[in-house]
Amino acid sequence: FPPDFIAHPHTRRLLENRRRMVEGTLGVDWGTAELLAFATLVLHRYPGEDSNAKTRKHCHVRLSGQDVERGTFNHRHSVLYCGRTSRPVNPIDNMGLGDQDRFLVCNSPLSEHAVMGFEYGFSVDSGPATLVLWEAQFGDFANNAQGIVDQFVATGEAKWGQRSGLVLLLPHGYDGNGPDHSSARPERWLAAAADDPDSLPGRSPRDREHCAKTFAALRERSGVDEHFISLDRLRERVEALESEAETEECGFEVDDDNDQAFTLFDEHGALIEGDDAASTFPEEDPETIRKSSDTDLSDDEDDLLSGNIPSQQSGVEMDPISLASAAVKASRARSMYDDVRRFFRRDRGRVDKGDWDRYMRHRAKTHADSACNFVLINPTTPANYFHALRRQANVPHVKPLVVLSPKYLLHHRPCASDLNDFGPGSRFHAVIGDGDVGDNTVKTETSGARERPPPDRIRRVVMCTGQVYYKLQQARKAKGIDDVALVRVEQLSPFPHAELARRLGRYPDAELVWCQEEPKNMGYWAFVQPRVNTAVREILEVGDAYTAVDAGNNGNNGNYTLIGSRDDSRRVRYVGRPAAASPATGSPVIHAAETKALVHEALGLDDKGIHLAEPRSNIPRY
Repeated sequence: FPPDFIAHPHTRRLLENRRRMVEGTLGVDWGTAELLAFATLVLHRYPGEDSNAKTRKHCHVRLSGQDVERGTFNHRHSVLYCGRTSRPVNPIDNMGLGDQDRFLVCNSPLSEHAVMGFEYGFSVDSGPATLVLWEAQFGDFANNAQGIVDQFVATGEAKWGQRSGLVLLLPHGYDGNGPDHSSARPERWLAAAADDPDSLPGRSPRDREHCAKTFAALRERSGVDEHFISLDRLRERVEALESEAETEECGFEVDDDNDQAFTLFDEHGALIEGDDAASTFPEEDPETIRKSSDTDLSDDEDDLLSGNIPSQQSGVEMDPISLASAAVKASRARSMYDDVRRFFRRDRGRVDKGDWDRYMRHRAKTHADSACNFVLINPTTPANYFHALRRQANVPHVKPLVVLSPKYLLHHRPCASDLNDFGPGSRFHAVIGDGDVGDNTVKTETSGARERPPPDRIRRVVMCTGQVYYKLQQARKAKGIDDVALVRVEQLSPFPHAELARRLGRYPDAELVWCQEEPKNMGYWAFVQPRVNTAVREILEVGDAYTAVDAGNNGNNGNYTLIGSRDDSRRVRYVGRPAAASPATGSPVIHAAETKALVHEALGLDDKGIHLAEPRSNIPRY
């Protein structure tokens, strides 16, 4: 701050609280977590780091919207004004901690269509060099920019390959403020999400077939090792592919600077078919040059890695297009091998069928995440919001990010995170269950373990997203309820099937309930219901959802141990407001009564707030 800067008394108190937060004596609130994320992104090096060391990944940060300097709900205060001269000061734009990028904060007029459109174009043009954010004053103000959402944000990459990392901050939450200041219309976003509710990445018939084909192509061919993939042998095959692709006759180099090579391939690395595509490979099956629809290994790459490398050894001289194809295949094979090494955390030894299945599910999930058209989150902790912003700036697949940001949680004291949840080793959590890392409402024991309800006592699991969690948690604590578990779904799209199943698997006999504040025909129910049922049906397992059972000891050939049979007996049930035309009531009294009723039903309380011994599955739903 300039030496003559005089802070307003309220601002001075705010700054003192933030100092206590970063010292660890006070929980970090929402506004501070956001500014911490921005500050870590613009700095080239953190304080105390070696000035000769390689700089960290950094970017400019641009935030625009309606009253974003202060924050509509008086929580941000990214720009402070001198109480004597009214001179603005943006502290993060000049922290004095070494080299840094710009942090630009711009208040914009109430012209959502124009401003969101401009920020979308800015994000496309700047790419990953800038984190661009636009905030609506209330979530439903974005209704006026629905044309930009439909034509560009949700579909731009699919239609034109136009990638944007725009972040939309849409305040959302039912606080009794009426129908025009409550809902960011999440149902519209979820309806536009490119996500199949009936299949899981890595577990569809196509993915299972692909897993079996890759294992068959890469496994050893004889002896006792024929049921394993040798990582050493895999490395040798990849190196052989690279050597073959580096022949002098190729003349192509696989990098972003070689436009001549990449004009032959689509964004997934597959050959672009022409009228004479089949004649280009006279000695090959036309199926081997078909256009690939994903980034996984294609059939011809399976042959390449298994040792069947088409080259001049066949007596047919390969033309430049063929050689360029080999170069791209070699590059993709190297990428896959590096991914295998990272997944198994080793580059030697053997991999059996069960472990390879795990890896291919991981690969399919990664591809599904990279193929989504946007990411939608509804975080409930400041730390998760902090990590979501940093993840958006560092993720390799640039996608728009929609944040259903809270309102009353911005100043809700239980909505705070410990400083340790921001440090090294911490990350974004797509799902948070009771006692999980990231759960900011439980006490940590002296041993470092977190409190978690005993699984055998839980008769109901209530899933929810957003600020309704704190209403459920407050009522559960006040009533002393110990047989209901709460699970927060922090990311809605792409849907975290495995992470959710892992939490539900802790309570195999519990009833499943989805609770939301929004009316039944709005909010998340229509999107969540089939996906929860699919996750329960497909991957609900005892313990960790991606932990393989030892195939050599249990006699089940490396399959997972499922809870019960694969039937539809564990269907999720809805608890919330009934279907309505208006997003919310205009009466605070009616709003309070509706909220009380849905909280009581979700937790199994009667109309007087008395805890029932059995679930109320047959009562009329409010």
